[in-house]
Amino acid sequence: MEGYPNVPATDGHRIRPAMVTQPSVWGGEDETFSLLDEALSTAFDITHIQDHVAKLRRTQADERHLFLIVDMYDLPYSLFGALGFSDRLPAGAPALPAGLTHLWLAPVYGHRVLIGTSAGWAETADIRPSLA
Repeated sequence: MEGYPNVPATDGHRIRPAMVTQPSVWGGEDETFSLLDEALSTAFDITHIQDHVAKLRRTQADERHLFLIVDMYDLPYSLFGALGFSDRLPAGAPALPAGLTHLWLAPVYGHRVLIGTSAGWAETADIRPSLA
């Protein structure tokens, strides 16, 4: 976390509010989604996500959907920004773990949710991620 330790707490008779933020990750968008495959591979290695995938595999169903809410610090910002705010879709199909048929990626603050299948990527603006 970053703050401003050299700024006085008071300004005359006014007490300044405190502002503590995480370091900026701002940058341009990864318009080609070049980091997506590696980011998904890393995510699928996380124990918590592996547990959800294993639960889906045990489910008797024609389709198995995994829904992931992606926070701005979960991915490099260039990829996070492209997922949530770009008008483009990733090319190709995501490398899904065995047994999954659909991967939903919902970047917080974004205006869309991406849906990855063996046929490729689609999006929906009907469902909006929320921090609430």
